[in-house]
Amino acid sequence: MSYIINVFGFIWDNIRTIGVSDILDIAVVAFCIYKAVTFFSRTGAGRVLRGVVLMLLLMWVASLLKLTVVNYFIGHTLQVGILLLVIVFQPELRHVLERVGSSEISMVFS
Repeated sequence: MSYIINVFGFIWDNIRTIGVSDILDIAVVAFCIYKAVTFFSRTGAGRVLRGVVLMLLLMWVASLLKLTVVNYFIGHTLQVGILLLVIVFQPELRHVLERVGSSEISMVFS
């Protein structure tokens, strides 16, 4: 029972230190994640995102197993892959940047 009380005390001590800037920070990050998820679901880039996540998981497993050469190849593949993603999704990225650069800020949030 004292363990549960200690846990709730720890949680309460941390909640009391939360400020307005912390809440704003969380809200901005949540909004950016939401926009990224909707972008990937609208453009069909979900398969590409799954591939990138799979590559990152493979890289993580390779580093856990200390597979140096596999980790090297996956790391360099990801570097080239980022350039390829920019080339492949250039129209979508251009559209997003045009919306951000437009004079109406409300278009960015739609």
